[in-house]
Amino acid sequence: MPTPNPKRLPMAPRSRPFSYGRRWRKLRAIVLRDAGGQCQDCGRAAEEVHHLTPIDKGGDAYALSNLVALCRRCHDARHGGRSRRA
Repeated sequence: MPTPNPKRLPMAPRSRPFSYGRRWRKLRAIVLRDAGGQCQDCGRAAEEVHHLTPIDKGGDAYALSNLVALCRRCHDARHGGRSRRA
């Protein structure tokens, strides 16, 4: 039996894991294109796409209405100032 990794935070249960596959990459490109490549919070260059309602809180992972283009700084701010990158 594998030993649990103490550095790994427990994740909220989901009905199925979210996959950043082909479908996500296409939607991400659409969101960034529709935003004109600009962050929807500050107007800087958008590099990331944020789920307005988190997937683990019932948000639709693939609904355009649940996605917004953001720059890294604003995306980090939406997550309480914590970077989501390892």
